[in-house]
Amino acid sequence: LTHCTASCIFEGIQNQAEIMIYQKTCKENRKRVNKELNLARLILNLSNTIINNRNKHLEALELTTSQADAMKFFLENQNSSIKSLKEAMSITHQTAQGIVARLIEKGLLTAQQSQKDKRFQIIHVTEAGLSLSKKINANGKRTAAMLVNGMSEDDQRNFMCLLRIAYKNVKNDGKADD
Repeated sequence: LTHCTASCIFEGIQNQAEIMIYQKTCKENRKRVNKELNLARLILNLSNTIINNRNKHLEALELTTSQADAMKFFLENQNSSIKSLKEAMSITHQTAQGIVARLIEKGLLTAQQSQKDKRFQIIHVTEAGLSLSKKINANGKRTAAMLVNGMSEDDQRNFMCLLRIAYKNVKNDGKADD
């Protein structure tokens, strides 16, 4: 007995026509599940490849991903504090302090005591930090261009739209099936 035939017997389906319909439904469900798993694997492979490439690019620039993310944050949020970085990256204050300290050592950031509240330091991106950020952005643009290579403008718009929908669909799913 096949799995579907056994399931049919279990569910009380007895005549041959009903069994054939049930088997067809089982086969279609397996195809759909396999298609979904293949899509998930492909997206995971793409994601891992992008992350690995980013890590290699950043390693060549002597940065970690956290340091690059912090640089991006301070470029987009000028005159921000370590506390702001901590909140934006969802990391501990101690981790944020360590990232900023290493970037200051590399000459990419500077810290200045806040005039409004002496307990805070305001972080600024240096010229060297701006220069390095341009290289990071160039690597990101190159990756984006590679992703859409061979796609028409319409394909690219559709791709972006579908990626946003897919991201929104899975963004908050931290649960797994038992």
